Amino acid sequence: MAFTLHCPSVQPHPKRLASTRSSSFMKGRGALATLIFGLTLSLCVRTAGDVCAQPMGQGMGQGMGMGQGMGQGMGMGMGQGMGMGQPSGQEAINPAKQNLTEALNAYKRGDFLRASLLLFDIIKDKETAADPIDEQAEYTLGKTFYRLNLYQASLEFFVRVVKAGRQHRYFKATCKWLYYLSRKIPGDDVLLERIATYQPQECSEFQNEISFLRGQNFYKRGQLEDALSDLGRVSRDNVLYLKATFLKGVTYSRLGDIKSALTAFAQILRYSVDSYNGITSSAEAAFASQAGGSREQMSTAKLIDTISQGDYKRDVKYFSQLAVLNMARLLYEQNNNRKAVRYYDYIPIEGFFWLESLFESSWALFRMGEAYHEKALGNLQTLSSPFFADEYSPEAPILRAVILYSRCEFDKSEEAVRDFREIYGPLYKQLSSYVGDFSDPKELYNYLRRIQADPSASARVSQILNALFEDRELKRINAHITEMEREITVIQKAQSSWATSDLANYVIQTIQFTKDTSFDRAGEMAKRRLERVVFELGDLMKKADAIDVEIASAARTDAKLELSGVEVQRQLAAEAKKRTPDAEHIFWPFEGEYWRDELGYYLYSIKSRCGR
Repeated sequence: MAFTLHCPSVQPHPKRLASTRSSSFMKGRGALATLIFGLTLSLCVRTAGDVCAQPMGQGMGQGMGMGQGMGQGMGMGMGQGMGMGQPSGQEAINPAKQNLTEALNAYKRGDFLRASLLLFDIIKDKETAADPIDEQAEYTLGKTFYRLNLYQASLEFFVRVVKAGRQHRYFKATCKWLYYLSRKIPGDDVLLERIATYQPQECSEFQNEISFLRGQNFYKRGQLEDALSDLGRVSRDNVLYLKATFLKGVTYSRLGDIKSALTAFAQILRYSVDSYNGITSSAEAAFASQAGGSREQMSTAKLIDTISQGDYKRDVKYFSQLAVLNMARLLYEQNNNRKAVRYYDYIPIEGFFWLESLFESSWALFRMGEAYHEKALGNLQTLSSPFFADEYSPEAPILRAVILYSRCEFDKSEEAVRDFREIYGPLYKQLSSYVGDFSDPKELYNYLRRIQADPSASARVSQILNALFEDRELKRINAHITEMEREITVIQKAQSSWATSDLANYVIQTIQFTKDTSFDRAGEMAKRRLERVVFELGDLMKKADAIDVEIASAARTDAKLELSGVEVQRQLAAEAKKRTPDAEHIFWPFEGEYWRDELGYYLYSIKSRCGR
């Protein structure tokens, strides 16, 4: 007999129905028995499994409304007279246990949709697990949704386990699944907080990974000492060692411990060189460091130089260059400009952070004095090339204007200010309007996401928004929102009765709630980031105005010097000091044409025009 399940309840198992249909009672009752069975089956389908779980005799008695009446009329109850009721002394079958058994069988067969319906039927009216059956249903639901690639839905049920605490039978077993989920939905702070409730030894298979995620959680919460403790537990043999060590360096930096921060970043470089030379484990590294070991003792500079020349894996290169960049920044903050420039120069031209290092080293060179202004201006000349026309670097023309002004090149300084206003003036107005027009951060966030995906948006705006969404924290939240949108769409577009079930509705509601919360958080964060960009651009606008005022004042003084003949003597002295070409340098007149192999090697020939 064919039937279609229209209700959101649990569909009876086909095998169980087949065996029921072929019972001896059915065989001996002909057409009447078939009719009775059809009525009973119809009732079972409509009432979601509870009646179906009853013994045949009891179910038939209730289904026909005959029960004891028929038994009394014939001197016996149907169930008792025919041996089909509940045997004396035997406990009643537990519907929840039967559903769990069927669900586990469905899970093993890969029928995850059916398994999820059966499991949800066990716990749908309970806020917390009341017995071992409920506990196993919660845990298995989490696994089932993970197998369905519905990761946020999976987390919802695993969270129930973690909330129950260590007394839950599956608390410890849930740990590894939370780690798996952290690789699928990395922007969920709730997930990180739940992982942090575990001690690393409680998840023996992933102790290093749990240590890292705990450290990440504590870092985000500002518990920096706790973060260092957990990050320090990540083994040198583990794939997360580079990330953990880098985060240690950043954490030490936030604590103001510059020496420890530099040491942590140097450990990344040491690891990179060791891995390149086949020293992969902590034991091998310890042996190589001992007297007679094969590992060469290298200074930080030698490590950097070695890495810059080797053919390293991508992640090793990335973290090595990131470590070098942060070491340079720390040295710059300590006013150790000469050493900072040396570290910036170690970032290769094809590296991940070459443009950042080129610009930041220009500031260090400027602070080192006039002898280094030519190199600083040469770096800025590279940044202004057409190869990087869409890069967002508003400080570059301002720094160029400041350097040129300091050398009394007032016309060129004024030109740099004009370049800044021409590029960033309209952008400042446009971004200011975004902040002013959207009082609701969520609306602003939605709008910015649409602009980011719009190919017709201006290159500058797109570049800023790309940088905005590349913010590490906002990027994680955005990825989390995207994942939740995917899961909701998958459920809503599913072509099955499961998509209209109570379980599907429950999952959509819980995911939507989490998505709305994440949207609020992302909106607040995006608005703060954008407001900061607008503030910084506004501050640079004020600096440009100040430079204009200084240029106008200084130009009047310079005109007086020209009238007195001082300028003629100054130009003659400048001509006498021009750089003489040698084996490593040639002079090539720049006429606005850029060549890629020249980028980063420009020297801007400049002599001070200031009267001394």
